[in-house]
Formats: sequence, structure tokens, C-alpha cells
Amino acid sequence: MAAYKLTYFDATGRAELTRMLFKLGDQEFEDVRVTREDWAKLKPTTPLSTMPTLEVDDFVIPQSGCMERYVAQKLGLCGSTDAQRLQIDIIHTTAMEYVIMMVPIWHEKDEAKKAELRREYQQEKLPVAMHFLMAALESGKAKFGGDGKFFVSSEATMADLAVSLLVEVLDKSEITPAVKPKFPAVFELVERVNQLPAIKKHIASR
Repeated sequence: MAAYKLTYFDATGRAELTRMLFKLGDQEFEDVRVTREDWAKLKPTTPLSTMPTLEVDDFVIPQSGCMERYVAQKLGLCGSTDAQRLQIDIIHTTAMEYVIMMVPIWHEKDEAKKAELRREYQQEKLPVAMHFLMAALESGKAKFGGDGKFFVSSEATMADLAVSLLVEVLDKSEITPAVKPKFPAVFELVERVNQLPAIKKHIASR
């Protein structure tokens, strides 16, 4: 059996989806949390001078998206057919892209520019993704089977976890109140994800 070692800061960030996949898949892994001071020493030893990294035995994966897909595939959390896998990948990529879009807003120092970036994200960019996710959720039962509680089956996959992380970012950024009434099914999905025993326990332990 492979040994997994995930290395990142003591934060959620780019490692959190991989952690959640391990938890949902009931897979043991070494969760290494690095301090800012230790990162200065560790950085030159990583393949791309970035974190997170995932070590699988003696192989190091340096890209978060690659490790997410790898772990999901290994743990059976990326669908069972080509169509399911493709849909899960599309939803996963969409959710994580919209998380990354928030980074410039968080880092902007000029309050006027920050406000404009936030307005653009909330009113112009985010609705595109939310409409897509609503449609994907509504059509998932007919296209992929399942009971309609999750995107492509009756059980949560990488897609559902990724969207839960997107909504977590919206919550922390105080954007949720403005969008939740317009896209209730997406937020209901996330509540189902967060109530899964393994995920609920993981969130409580942060």
C-alpha cells in the first residue's frame, strides 16, 4: 500500500481539498504542517519551489490540481465512467479557478481598487459559475444517475468537495449573503457535503 505525505502550511489553502479527499476516502496520510520559518529552508528542496507537495512513496507531486486528481482517482472519488470523470473534472476545475480569482482581492492594498475588484467578482464573474453549477446539479440526475443530492452520483466526489471549498471562501469573504438566495441548490449541496461524517469531523478539527 502506498504511503502518502502531504506538506503545506498550517492553513487550509491549496492543500485543503487533498486533505478532504483523504478524509472522505478514509485513507491515512501524513499531514505535515510547515512554519514560515521552516519553509525558507524547505523551499529549495521542492520540485517547483512551491507547496503543497504530495509524496507518494518516493514520487513527489508538486501541483495541487494534479495531486487532487491523483488522490481522487486512487480513492474512487472521481466517477466510474468517462462522462462522470469529465463532468467531475470540469466542476472541480471551475470551483478552484473561482477560488483563485479571490486572491488578488485579498491582496489588494488600495481600498477603492479592492472594492471594485470585489464588485466585479461578485456581480459579474461569480454568477457565471453559479449558474453553471446550478445547471450541472439539476441535470446530474438525468445524465449520470444517482439521487440528485450530489453532482454526478448518489455519493460525494471531488466535484462536490471542490464546490464546498468555493462556498467556504465566499463565506469567509462575506459574499455568501448576496448570492445564496439566488442559487439555493448549490448551498444546499454544500451543507450536505459538510454534514458527511468524515468531512464534518475534519472541519471541526481545523
